[in-house]
Amino acid sequence: MKYIFSIFIGLLFLASCDKTTENLNIDYGYDYYPVELGKYIIYDVDSISYDPSNTVTNIDTTSYQVKEEIVDTTLDNEGRTTYIIHYSTRNGNSGAWTLENVYTTVKDVQWAERTEENLRFVKFIFPQKVGDTWDGNRNFVSEGIFVTVRGETLELFKNWSSAIIDKGNSTTIGALTFDDVITVHHADDENFIEKRFVEEKYARTVGLVEKTIMILDTQCDGNLSNCTDLSWEEKAEKGFILKMTVNTYN
Repeated sequence: MKYIFSIFIGLLFLASCDKTTENLNIDYGYDYYPVELGKYIIYDVDSISYDPSNTVTNIDTTSYQVKEEIVDTTLDNEGRTTYIIHYSTRNGNSGAWTLENVYTTVKDVQWAERTEENLRFVKFIFPQKVGDTWDGNRNFVSEGIFVTVRGETLELFKNWSSAIIDKGNSTTIGALTFDDVITVHHADDENFIEKRFVEEKYARTVGLVEKTIMILDTQCDGNLSNCTDLSWEEKAEKGFILKMTVNTYN
């Protein structure tokens, strides 16, 4: 009996060792969301906004550049290292940068959070696999938050839900090709009169390389049948589309 018990303990030990080895081989994907002092990414941004104030919807298109740079660190109220991000813009691809906002990000063992306009989003999870879902807005009450675009109000976070859509594929974004990219959807919901779509792509060792936001509403001039065969870009009456594409990074 003592001999059998010893064998049993030995098997448990071997199983434990195998499990430990297996865990050590997990790719947690921390390098999809790199954070370090001095890191920056410059994006080309195209923005389209809709204004239904006249009988015909006015569409305004603008292009500019955004620079996000990690400039400092601090500790949050949980004692976690928090990276301070300067968000700057400029017209065209030259000239001086104008600091527009200051954001923060925290990278934990389970997820990465980013705070913008005092709203703390769960942007990314560790590890990741296609089909994983989470509540990216769990740190705040998102229902009833409205944004004003050209004098019109829209419910911004309606039916948002985060998910890993694709992982590990080579992707060309702008003029650059990345060998290993993850696609995250934070929103992908629409009906006849509303569309909420937020997609982010992260490249390994680089970070966010592309972002698309579509927050759009329509009433189809009061007749939904008018919009049956129209794309959202054609039928939107209020809201905005924003596309950020990586240009340069270090």
